[in-house]
Formats: sequence, C-alpha cells, structure tokens
Amino acid sequence: MDEAIAAFTMKYAPSIKNAEWHQRSLKRAIDSIQRESPEWYTVMIEDGRFGGAIGMPIYASALGQYGYDTNFEFNPTTQPELLDDFDEANALCEEVASRWKTNLIDVISSDQEASMFSPKEYAVFIGSRNPKLSEKEVADALGIAVGTYRGKVGRVRKKVQTARATLADVEITEKSDAWGRASYSASSSVLSRVDESQLPVDAKGIRRVPDHEVPVELLLEDP
Repeated sequence: MDEAIAAFTMKYAPSIKNAEWHQRSLKRAIDSIQRESPEWYTVMIEDGRFGGAIGMPIYASALGQYGYDTNFEFNPTTQPELLDDFDEANALCEEVASRWKTNLIDVISSDQEASMFSPKEYAVFIGSRNPKLSEKEVADALGIAVGTYRGKVGRVRKKVQTARATLADVEITEKSDAWGRASYSASSSVLSRVDESQLPVDAKGIRRVPDHEVPVELLLEDP
C-alpha cells in the first residue's frame, strides 16, 4: 500500500480503527528506540513533554478532477524545543517521527493484506462507509473517476457478502449440535410457498389436514 492510500485510509477510518493504528505504530517506534537507545527511551517515557513534541497530521497536496483533496500524505511534525534540557532533542524527535510514519504505513498495509481487498479496495471499503464522504470525494482521493469508484464499491460489497456467507457456514460448523442428524421436515407444498432465504424450515402438520390447505405461517417453526 502506498503512502497516499494509507494516509487517506487513516484519515477517514472509524475512530476506533484510527486509534488502533495510531497506537500500534507509535508503540513499535517506542519499542525499537528502547532496544537501540536506552537514554532516548528514558526521555520518551519519563519526560511528560515528549507527547507534545511529535505529531502526525495528514494533509492533501493537490485537488482532484472533481475539486476535492487528493495525494494525501503523512506530515510528521516535531517540536524539540519542548525538550529544551535534552541535548539530543532534535535528533530524538526526528527519528521517532520518521519511524512512526513508516510503522503507520506498515500496520495499515498489514491489516489490508490480511483482508480480502486490494489496497484501493480497502480504501474504498473505508471511504464508502464514511457518512461524511461523497462519491466524488473518495474518487478524487484515490485518483479515479466516479464510474470506476462505483465499480469498485460493487466489487467490495460482493466480497463482503461472500465473506458473510462463509462466516455463517463457519458458525454453523462450530456449534456443538451441528453434526447430529437433521430433524427438519417439510413437504413439497410447504417448500413451494416458502422463500428460499427462509430455508431450512421445520413444518409440522396440523391434525390430518393436508399441508397445502393450511397457511404456511401456521406450519413453520423456527429452526
């Protein structure tokens, strides 16, 4: 995943996902500094001002064909002057910010690669669900036409539907009683009147009245 797609995805992801990526990537930077420079690590952990000394805003550097932001970038900011009593404050802030940015792209890419989506499809998945974004905004952000964006949205939705169907099958097989002999019973008369999406059903006969003479709603019980 390139930086522009990662930055757009980060900027418009749900807040909980944004926070997860933010924290995972910064933790990786902190852990690597701990291994390589204990003195720097001590400053990062013990000096309460360090948190304000680096930031990771996301900006767009251009406008797309529909007049909306495109070419998103991570723009690390540093304020080493906040750590004025530490001689290597500038080097520390620059190094942590650089590692943080690299790690951000890595953790977002890792989640995308673990999904069923390509990088652009993953961004479309996020963007199409954000209620604050229009079709043209997402299309411009990804550098594609609206028609292309709609096609990608269709493919993303199809993949989600397929995944949900697969998950439903997984949930069935994980139930402890899933492997017993099925007790569902339904006559042709019942099946002909029930939508396929409702199957399987268990239809019980009422006295000796033929199934076809009884309203199907009275015959069906929840499986």
